[in-house]
Amino acid sequence: MTNDKKVILERFGTGFSYIQKVTEGKYDPVLHFHECFEIYCFVCGSGSFVVEGKIYDISRPSILLLNDTEIHKPIILENGKYERLIVLVNPTYLKCAFPLHFEQVTSMFNHRRNGRGNQILLKKNELSRYMELFDGLVKAEAAFDTGRLERDVRYLDLVSFVYELYSKNGVKDSGMELNSYVKQAIKFINLNFNMSISLDDLAGELFVNKNYLCTLFKKQLGCTIGAYVASKRMAHASLLLRKGESVRNAALEAGFNDYTNFIRSFKRYYGYTPSKLKKTSMFKR
Repeated sequence: MTNDKKVILERFGTGFSYIQKVTEGKYDPVLHFHECFEIYCFVCGSGSFVVEGKIYDISRPSILLLNDTEIHKPIILENGKYERLIVLVNPTYLKCAFPLHFEQVTSMFNHRRNGRGNQILLKKNELSRYMELFDGLVKAEAAFDTGRLERDVRYLDLVSFVYELYSKNGVKDSGMELNSYVKQAIKFINLNFNMSISLDDLAGELFVNKNYLCTLFKKQLGCTIGAYVASKRMAHASLLLRKGESVRNAALEAGFNDYTNFIRSFKRYYGYTPSKLKKTSMFKR
């Protein structure tokens, strides 16, 4: 059973937030995404990290860069401590912070195919520097008399450092390749998630036994085919809503033909309604 020994979650207005978490034991959350950019730093632990069907090994310290449409999940199977330091980044905030270099800075999130070039492997001194910057961020938030400026400066220092690492390392597609059937299934789903996809149709498209395909998919990605399709649809609907699309059109374009079912599924998935996301989205572009 998962045992969260230490959890710190603070949100700085609509600009950015940080999460520091240490877990002991098996950790296998649901496939998900965030309506913001994410810098996910693995300090210690072993397992894998799934991003859009790509599997990255996390047996050594590394950073995963995730944009606001990439569905992902860590899979920690071994016992022992698993520590991560996460910074969630508001694109609008970055645009204000880096007005002349916004496209350049956000290239580490946006200028690549989803599920490709996400991982930066860290050397010992690089991990130490990230932890130092993250610790400064935590301390600045705890010291109420330092004011917003110092917190923002420390945050921007951390983002700048990660961009420096990204620029130095370049885009390296270091993730593990999937079984060919699973890879083909993901490609088909990614292209057709807004259409009706039955397991029989998918297996027929790939000329493979559906039970065998389900077993392979679950083993490699840690989720069912249905869960993957649902996550893709929800991610697309969320993106459309944040861009100003109506709830009804977002539902249809994401593959939900039943409007009532979309509202119910969305609320069950997120805990709030699509209308509330449109009105209160913290990370609205």
